[in-house]
Order: sequence, then C-alpha cells, then structure tokens
Amino acid sequence: MFGFNFLLLIHVFTHLTQSIYLKCYTPEVVTGLLITLPYSIYLFYRMIIEELVSLKGVFFYMRHQVCYLFL
Repeated sequence: MFGFNFLLLIHVFTHLTQSIYLKCYTPEVVTGLLITLPYSIYLFYRMIIEELVSLKGVFFYMRHQVCYLFL
C-alpha cells in the first residue's frame, strides 16, 4: 500500500512537470492536482496516525525512490 501511494504521488508531479516543460496542458494535470494529490497526502497521514508507517520511514522511502528515478 505504501509503495503504491508513493507511486501515485510521483505520478502527479510527473504530469505537472510535463505541463510546465511543454507549456501546455497534459492529461491528468487537473485530476492529479485535485484528486490524486489530496488522496495521497491523506493516505500518508492516515498511515502515520494508525502507526502503519513512521514519518521517518516515509522520508527514508521517498529519498531512496527519488534517487532511483535518476539512475
């Protein structure tokens, strides 16, 4: 669940970056920002509150996954 949620979060920023780079609308920019981003943030919040994952674990995972994106 954690990995899938992080994948959705990265996906939002991928479409946003594409729109900025191309200087035009790309599919899912609006739905990504209005639906997927709040859902991902809420799901991370709930996972931390329910102690399924720690905040330290979230940042650790994010750091390593972002590093793998650039390899």
